[in-house]
Amino acid sequence: RSGINAEYGQQQNNSFNTEFSKLMDDIDPAPQWSSDVFGTELDAVNFWMGDGRAITSLHKDPYENVYSVVRGSKTFTLFPPCDRLHLKYKYYPTSKYDENGSLVPQ
Repeated sequence: RSGINAEYGQQQNNSFNTEFSKLMDDIDPAPQWSSDVFGTELDAVNFWMGDGRAITSLHKDPYENVYSVVRGSKTFTLFPPCDRLHLKYKYYPTSKYDENGSLVPQ
């Protein structure tokens, strides 16, 4: 996979409800079972889109997650919190692509 650009789009801050509302009929953005499991309504419904080359780096989210795959598959590797001390990690700077498709660190 080295040297191959992977197209990947994402928006947060409740982007599914605000930026992608035309897709509302295609997926239930707040399944009832999620409220039952977490004991509260969802804080946000976000959107990610990528192909088979898109890989998410190892990270920790500071909140609970519900993940829905519309088409294709996504593989998760979960680690218990007590393993954090044994995992190698480093900082990856935030970047964006410019209008020419070049990666621009922020």
